Amino acid sequence: MNTPILSRLYLASADPQLSLESLQEHARDAGIPGLHLSQAQCAEPDSELPVVSVDGLASLEHAARFGAGLTVEAGVQTAAEWDRLLPALRALTDAGRPLRVEVLLRNRYGSRIEQAIDLHRVATEDTGVKFDLDIAAFHCASVNPCDPIRGLERHIGCVRLSNVIARRQAALDRGEIDIRTVAVALRDASYHGPIVLVLGTDARAAERLIADRRFAESCDW
Repeated sequence: MNTPILSRLYLASADPQLSLESLQEHARDAGIPGLHLSQAQCAEPDSELPVVSVDGLASLEHAARFGAGLTVEAGVQTAAEWDRLLPALRALTDAGRPLRVEVLLRNRYGSRIEQAIDLHRVATEDTGVKFDLDIAAFHCASVNPCDPIRGLERHIGCVRLSNVIARRQAALDRGEIDIRTVAVALRDASYHGPIVLVLGTDARAAERLIADRRFAESCDW
């Protein structure tokens, strides 16, 4: 059974230095019930809203304190770095298990973790990680975001939903990515997990966030 989309929405900030208090205020104003935190926001003692995951520059202990997952990015460029990545992910998931912290790997534009085949390789290596799929990062890497979704159904732990125009953040319904098609791909993959919206840094970011939340609710999940 599909979970209502509003209850699955979380908010992250494109500005990692935005205070936790400000992030919570934006979430409440936009009607978004949860948060995804940066390392700086993890320095706060507690969150009034549920936290789905924290940025990988934070620690497993930070994630455990918030009852959240840990999202990591890896700037892998060479074959040697790739070979070191897989055992590092296994070690991190093993360390997170007693803390009940799920480790998520986010695709990263400009690295060797930006194509669908890269994520498939991690998925088949039994590292224990799930994926925090950044839809805009796929698009910037000339990857159709629906392709990795269709192949990684059991491995998706979180989806970061934003749109872009010329690699700059845009409203969900006005950018280069067909977000409605992405929503259908997630529905067809039976993904009913967290969807993270992103608060921009420009003067109209708060206004756009409210419109993004409404647009997300109108999609066919």
